Amino acid sequence: MDIKKFFESDFYKRLLMTIGVVVFVIIAFGAGILVGYRKASFSSEWARNYERNFGGPPRMMKNNFMDAHGAIGAILNVASSSIAVNSPDGEKTVLISTSTQIRRDGQEWKSSNLKVNDRVLIIGSPNQNGQVEARFIRVLPQEENNPPR
Repeated sequence: MDIKKFFESDFYKRLLMTIGVVVFVIIAFGAGILVGYRKASFSSEWARNYERNFGGPPRMMKNNFMDAHGAIGAILNVASSSIAVNSPDGEKTVLISTSTQIRRDGQEWKSSNLKVNDRVLIIGSPNQNGQVEARFIRVLPQEENNPPR
C-alpha cells in the first residue's frame, strides 16, 4: 500500500477523528476532576481551619461543598488585610491585598472604606488555609443592602 494513498484514505480520516474525540474526552474529564478536587480541597481546608479563622467549633455545612472562589453576603468583621463574610454556605475569611480591586457604584474604593454590615460580592481563589484570596470585591448599593420587607 502506498503511503500517500493511506494518508488520503477514509480509514485514516476516521482514525484521526476518533483519536481527536478521545483526546477531547480525556481533557474534558481531566478538567472536571481538577475542578472537583479544588472544590473538595477548599471545603476540607475550610473545616480544618475553622477554629483559627473564626474562633469556634466547626459547623456542619448545608451542602457537600462550599463555593471556593468567592462569597456573597454581609461583612461580619473588618481587619487591616481581611474581612469575615457571612455567606449562604457559612462564614468565610476573605484576604485583601494591594492588588484587590474594590468597587462601589462603579467607583474605586479602598479597603479602609469597608465596614461591618456592608453587603459584598467577592471573586477570588482559595488558599491552603480555607480562606478566599480576593481579586475583586463589589460593595453592593445601599438599596441592595436593605431590601424592602
